[in-house]
Amino acid sequence: MTEPNGIPAFVVLEQGGALGFTPNELRLLKATTGKTLQDMDEADTTQVAVWVRLRREGHPEVTWEQCGDIEVRYVPADPQPSA
Repeated sequence: MTEPNGIPAFVVLEQGGALGFTPNELRLLKATTGKTLQDMDEADTTQVAVWVRLRREGHPEVTWEQCGDIEVRYVPADPQPSA
C-alpha cells in the first residue's frame, strides 16, 4: 500500500536482521538527526532502518519525520545457506 505522497505505508524488515550502512548514509543520518547511531534509542534505530530501506528502494525524498510514521512489519530472517 502506498500513501498519496508516493511513500509506502509500511516497510518489511527481517527480525533480528543487521542492517549495514554506507559511510555516506551515516554522515547524512548525523546531518539529518544530529545524532550518531550510538546516541539513538530503540525507536530511533527502528526509524533509521525505515529511513535507510526507503532511500535504498528509490525514495530519497523521504524525510526523517515521515519515517517515524511508517509501519514496520517484521518477518523471520532467511536461514543462511551453508558454505
